Amino acid sequence: MKEVSILINESILQRLQNTTTDIKKLLEQHQIPGCSICISHEDEHIWSWYEGLADIESGTPVTKDTTFRIGSVTKPFTAMVMMKLREEGFIQLDEPIHTYKPLLSSIKSHLPEPIPLTFRMIASHISGLPKALDKAVHLREMTLAQCIEILTIFTPPWSIINYSSLGYSILSKVLEKVSHMPYRELVHTHILKPLDLKQTGFIEAASTAKGYTVSSSGLSDVTYPSAETPSWEDGSSGLISTADDLIQFIQAQYGENSLLHQHSLKEMQSPVMVEEDFSRGAGLSWFLRPFNGFTLAEHSGEIKGFTSYIGFIPKRKLGVCILMNSDERLARPIAEMLFQILLPADHEQMKKREDRLKRMFRQSSL
Repeated sequence: MKEVSILINESILQRLQNTTTDIKKLLEQHQIPGCSICISHEDEHIWSWYEGLADIESGTPVTKDTTFRIGSVTKPFTAMVMMKLREEGFIQLDEPIHTYKPLLSSIKSHLPEPIPLTFRMIASHISGLPKALDKAVHLREMTLAQCIEILTIFTPPWSIINYSSLGYSILSKVLEKVSHMPYRELVHTHILKPLDLKQTGFIEAASTAKGYTVSSSGLSDVTYPSAETPSWEDGSSGLISTADDLIQFIQAQYGENSLLHQHSLKEMQSPVMVEEDFSRGAGLSWFLRPFNGFTLAEHSGEIKGFTSYIGFIPKRKLGVCILMNSDERLARPIAEMLFQILLPADHEQMKKREDRLKRMFRQSSL
């Protein structure tokens, strides 16, 4: 490890270590068997912590090499593949998506004037697509044609941020069509191989943690079907990874690699739509919110038996990844604790920014 930077000094590293006492208490209170945390600054992994069990029955501990199902944290991978195909000239983000997959023109709509869906709408969760298909019985084996048969849009595009895992499943199928490559191969070719993410993929390994869920009857483990064959859900929630691999993925968002051009990364990290109270915005896969005077880009994942979180401050190149083998929703609150240590509030600077924004709003209303 290189010498610690001025921004991340020994005092902060000690505070991170001290906060593990509080994190352990939270894990115990919520019956979370295992947890893996990794933090980076610029191109360095500056702090890691591995706690608890990957498998309660066998007593296998969580280590640096333990892989977890990451659920919806898969979506930024899908969005990066989309941007790569845009850079290579396969797609345009604002063209109707049925231009590339004519079958999508058959989606039913209850809107008086249906608006054609685009890549940008779907990737930023403003397409009006529902979160999931309630009537889907065998979701893993779902085809695009079967999806469209039972899908109806009720929410107008560009009206609200309406989180849609379904949208990313559809998106992955269109990316397959335009590239003539299976989705899993797209992810491997454009992200996993260039970044050397050797412990990230779609199939369980001996190192994969067992997932657990808490109910009134206690803690029970979760079994997943074999993922040897591709699934409809691969593009929205299919990946398995380690905290260390995901930190490398976060570091790829700063533009100091050859995955995407800087302007494409900036486009992904810019809001397409913002909530009315300015509490958060939706970029291309990333959710954006103010944090102590900076912008925090983040994404959480919740899948049965697992929770995950990745987030980063682009201007400070600070990244946090948290993985747990429980579906108790603690990953994001713990990430908040860690970011507060890494980037404490500068109230004087925040007041100046707030006053500047107020003046801008007053001037724009004149």
